Amino acid sequence: MYDNQNTGEQYMQTTITEFWWIFSIATAVFLTLAIGFITITIYSQKRFIASQEEKFKILQESEERFRQMVEQSPVPTAVLINNVFTYVNDAVINVLNAPMLNDVLGKSLIDITEVESRNHAVSLLEQFTNRQVPLAVTELKIQRLDGILIDTEISTIPITYSGTPAALLILSDVTKPKQAAALLREIPRKIIDAQESERRRFSRELHDGVNQILFNVKGQIETLERKAIPVLNNGIKNLSHILDPLKDAMKEIQWISRNLRPSALDDFGLGAAVRSMSEDFSSRTRIRTQPMGFPQYRLAPELELALFRIVQESLNNIEKHSMATNVLIECRETESFLTVIISDNGVGVDMERLSTHLNSAGVGLATMKERTELIGGTFSIGSTLGKGTQIVVQTPKLLPAVKEEETT
Repeated sequence: MYDNQNTGEQYMQTTITEFWWIFSIATAVFLTLAIGFITITIYSQKRFIASQEEKFKILQESEERFRQMVEQSPVPTAVLINNVFTYVNDAVINVLNAPMLNDVLGKSLIDITEVESRNHAVSLLEQFTNRQVPLAVTELKIQRLDGILIDTEISTIPITYSGTPAALLILSDVTKPKQAAALLREIPRKIIDAQESERRRFSRELHDGVNQILFNVKGQIETLERKAIPVLNNGIKNLSHILDPLKDAMKEIQWISRNLRPSALDDFGLGAAVRSMSEDFSSRTRIRTQPMGFPQYRLAPELELALFRIVQESLNNIEKHSMATNVLIECRETESFLTVIISDNGVGVDMERLSTHLNSAGVGLATMKERTELIGGTFSIGSTLGKGTQIVVQTPKLLPAVKEEETT
């Protein structure tokens, strides 16, 4: 029994020893794994931090290159954060005529916008803030720091500046180009005004000069005809042959004079002038012409003259090219607009060929289009071969303001 007790104690002792050995080995393995995991984690973190530092360095270098590029650029460029100028290059300072950089930094776009244009500036900024996408180029009137107003075109692009969402603003001064464009638009108006002045002068000279001479000659021939009746019975017919071409010449001069500057247009307005011209056109060409819907009241002289010339040129084209038998000249009126439609039932024209003519200088269609644009209207033309042509002119009743040149 004693031997059995010793054997049990030895077994217990061996078991306890084996347990501690296993526990020690397991603990060592666990600690090794933990230390390895911690080492790997620390290494990964160090690599992540190094990567982030590298990215930050690259970002800083990129921003520095961007700053240098923008600073050297002649294009006025600025950075807005929360709609406030955070950075501007020298070109912006020159456009705004700012004495110092700090005179611009800290201001908002609204601060430098003309009072009447500020609602537009607010809408633009709100649109950019809400959408965070590049916005199309838009016009904005800016007040320079010296108080002078300039016309600008601005565009905005979302960027990140120093880690903060921002807007890259490109600002261009278009004041001089707009003034040059306005002057170019005035050239056709000046040419047409000069032409109308010359038409008026020539019409007056025809009526008061040449026509009066022919009238006197006609009177003298008629007097001679009456006095010669008892003596030259056989010569009366010859005198009639002289009078007939003379009367035709006088009618032709009167017609030319009316076309150059119709007195009905100056005295009674557009409706009366178009009706008179339609009657003459029908009588001369045998083409039935019907005007309708023209207002009884007077319009602005420039508007009446432009619409009259457009109708006149249309009738000239119809006479020369259309082979029409009927023409309708219709005026439709709304509260703000007049629409004049000239339609014929002629042979029509090829629209592709017509488009080429419309863009050619010196052609009647181009002149009509130009006159329409000068009164702020739109010009369109449609034609179907074998079915006729229709010209549509729509214009506001109130003419666009034209800056008058100062006279010295």
